Amino acid sequence: MRGIVSYNRAGVLPRSLVGDKIRLSQVLVNLVKNALKFSHNRPIKIRASYDYHQKRLHVHVADKGNGIKEKDLHQLFKLFGKLDD
Repeated sequence: MRGIVSYNRAGVLPRSLVGDKIRLSQVLVNLVKNALKFSHNRPIKIRASYDYHQKRLHVHVADKGNGIKEKDLHQLFKLFGKLDD
């Protein structure tokens, strides 16, 4: 898999966070792998920001792939679900 990945940090990110490091890593790796897989060598952008008021990390992965069909959106967050297209 090849692609152009750019990373942008919006604002100041904290040095450490409280949370599940393994799960966060899994989610980020899966998002980036899927973006690379379905964007067909088009640019991928990753943007991270932190909301200090709500104490939340926001990570956005954007690609130029075809996206998910509206009829398949309901399957997106099912356990062990996978969309083939």
